[in-house]
Amino acid sequence: MTHVDGYDVIHPDWSADGRHIVFGLDSPTEGLLGMIRADGTGFRILPVAGGVVAQPSFTPDGKRVVFVRYDGVAEAIYSTTLDGRVQRRLTFPPAGYGDNDPNVSPDGRTLSIVRLGPAETDAALVTIDLASGREKQLTSYDADVAIKTAWSPNGRRIVFTRDAWHPKPGISPNIWTIGRNGHAKQAVTHFRGGDVKAVAGSYSPHGRWIVFRREDPTGAGLWIIRPNGRQAQPIFTDPDVIPRYIDWGPRQH
Repeated sequence: MTHVDGYDVIHPDWSADGRHIVFGLDSPTEGLLGMIRADGTGFRILPVAGGVVAQPSFTPDGKRVVFVRYDGVAEAIYSTTLDGRVQRRLTFPPAGYGDNDPNVSPDGRTLSIVRLGPAETDAALVTIDLASGREKQLTSYDADVAIKTAWSPNGRRIVFTRDAWHPKPGISPNIWTIGRNGHAKQAVTHFRGGDVKAVAGSYSPHGRWIVFRREDPTGAGLWIIRPNGRQAQPIFTDPDVIPRYIDWGPRQH
């Protein structure tokens, strides 16, 4: 799909119509946003200037991209039109905190983020009402939420990984889901001991599966599991491939 010399291509996100993928371009000196058609053609850099930019995702209507910008002081979330002409700041984290992993709910009303705190393991799941700016913290900061979360297709739940932003010896990262109001938190995987790890990707288009990375001492693989934690099964395993920032494509019409 991509062959960009000098950059790691990371954090892919599908547009809702399945025609484009937006992603981050990371190098030791800069971060950029790129976009490509789903058939691998039409690669271009999004004209977003100012600071290091990363972690893009489409809004549900496909007209804007939300992303992280680091200006040398703090990481905050911004949005931009696809031509880069209209940019807007969406979050204002407290001093010492930074916002990451922006995703807009399917109804376009709510932004979810991972807010990182001052300590290494401080990482909480937070939602922001885009009309009012009102914030709601869905998890504690010691949940240590990983940078890759996703909304369910109906917008009622968010899938995330806890104990994974800063891995801890003897503790396995596991997949959880939570209601958009912060209630009804549910564990999807139940690994213990640290040897086996599960890291969430996203929901399938119909919401019946969650795709994730499963790791153990022999390697890593791409797996799917029901949101209730049943029927876990591999798509592929490969000792030389570690799937990261997994985003399930849209439903084919």
